[in-house]
Amino acid sequence: MRTQPTRTLLGPTTSGSRPDHASVTTGVSLVGRPDPADLARVLHRHTALGRRIGRQLGMTTTWATTRWVAGQDRGTVLPSFQIAVPGERPDRAVGEVVIRTLGRHGWAGRLIADRETFRVDARRPGAELRLTAHDRRIHLTVLGAPLDLGHDEARLVLAGVYEDEIAA
Repeated sequence: MRTQPTRTLLGPTTSGSRPDHASVTTGVSLVGRPDPADLARVLHRHTALGRRIGRQLGMTTTWATTRWVAGQDRGTVLPSFQIAVPGERPDRAVGEVVIRTLGRHGWAGRLIADRETFRVDARRPGAELRLTAHDRRIHLTVLGAPLDLGHDEARLVLAGVYEDEIAA
């Protein structure tokens, strides 16, 4: 059963919380047939990272998507966590609070736009984040580190060939 995501952009946070340092690997090479269990672990860790950063920004949900997307380099794939919730476009002051909140959790970010479209980009080792708001929707995308699978295997992963094995 799916429930609608809710948005409380930057609600109360737990004081004294430690920085968020997930065990995301950078630039892993798995050329050849990937082990579906390894792929499942990467997606699981990435989902946990995305949900954690979403909570830190006040975006709570029981629904989000984590899937494989094509990397910039041929033969690479990377995990992508996405969530979209209803909400008004934040102003510059909220953007600055978002940047500080991300910084407390190990992200280096900056406010890219705050007029018609609101956008914050942030990075940390092994992950990139983009927070946008427009048309009364707030979108959070967290990309993980690319996995080098080789061209043929990357195409199979993107086509969903291993989905049944990953879900098992």
